[in-house]
Amino acid sequence: MTGLLFLGVAMLSPTVIGPMAAILGWPIERLSRITGRVARENTVRNPSRTAVTAAALMIGLALVSFVTIFAAELRQTSGDAINREIVGSITIYNDNSHLIPEGVVTAAARDPGVQAASAVKVTAGNIAGIGTVQVNGIQPKTLLQVYRFPWKEGSGASVTSMGPYDAVVEETLATDHKLHLGSRLRVTTTSGAIRIFTVWGIYEAVQYLADLTIRYDTVRKDWALKQDAAVLISAVPGQNLTVLKARLVKAVQTPYPTATVHSEAHLKAQQTQGVNQELDLIYILLAMSLIVSLFGIINTLVLSVYERTREIGMLRAIGTTRSQIRWMVRWESVITAVIGAVLGLILGVILGVILAVLVILGLSSQGIEYAFPIGQLLIWVRVAVVLGIVAAAWPARRAARLDVLQAVAYE
Repeated sequence: MTGLLFLGVAMLSPTVIGPMAAILGWPIERLSRITGRVARENTVRNPSRTAVTAAALMIGLALVSFVTIFAAELRQTSGDAINREIVGSITIYNDNSHLIPEGVVTAAARDPGVQAASAVKVTAGNIAGIGTVQVNGIQPKTLLQVYRFPWKEGSGASVTSMGPYDAVVEETLATDHKLHLGSRLRVTTTSGAIRIFTVWGIYEAVQYLADLTIRYDTVRKDWALKQDAAVLISAVPGQNLTVLKARLVKAVQTPYPTATVHSEAHLKAQQTQGVNQELDLIYILLAMSLIVSLFGIINTLVLSVYERTREIGMLRAIGTTRSQIRWMVRWESVITAVIGAVLGLILGVILGVILAVLVILGLSSQGIEYAFPIGQLLIWVRVAVVLGIVAAAWPARRAARLDVLQAVAYE
């Protein structure tokens, strides 16, 4: 489907070169007058050639803009998940994805600026007939002060009244395996014990406490897990969070060096950094396609200058300066590049809309949210302008250095 979309736009693009050149060339004509007008007219002399030249840039920027939209969706999803799920202001965990000592929650709770501190254990378990799932151990008395469950069936009482072998499960797990309130789950722990849990509540898809959530002390006993994954902290109303974080760093990180204190802003930044690192390689690969399109524009401009040698000589003979010739070629290159960029962005947005439909129809249940980063997309238009100016550097210099007499006599 994507291939057909690209093919269709490529076939139709010669018919829109004229109108697009008129629209995109208008501000250039206002800025540079005659050189901008000549550049625009040169662009539409051979619409097919201009369309082919812009096609490589169009495809590259279509993919880049699509990835930009997708990256924005991942960032927004991650940030919104923190806002939606984590009520607390500060989170303590190990930056290297390892566990932290159980004493961290006690040390943090001693601070007078801490309203509630709740530790979470994260491990794995095997549910008969389902397979391996994430298992979260929570402290029912304090968790709801630092974490928010989006309930599908159940309420906060499903947590506060949770018994040793009661459980609340994520909606995705419940839907996929037809679980309901009262369902019994036969779970094998990592220590080899087998325990039966009763479904006490069902919550919507979340990013952090996924799959199966049970009591903290049950995980400690039956999984033999003596360390925590994280400690979530809510501050006393009116407490200065910067001051509180500084105190917690001293109180926690000195006795427990593996535990690091993070603010909500830092947590969001870390999540965003993870998304950026995953997408950096994709951007590098796509940047190579933009470089290829740069050479395409250079080749077209060189051929165009060669074909218009006598015309350029006539322009020089009637008083056109070398600088005006150079800018004429540059503006022609910029118009061609921006045409490719606009077509590419339109394609990228169409692909983004298709992704949005998928989000609405299915991926929203996985927590993915739609986003449209208009500011970032416009940056790629500026990149296209820069590429156009860079591509025109040598052809413009060559055109400006033509000998007037030889150029006029050229056939």
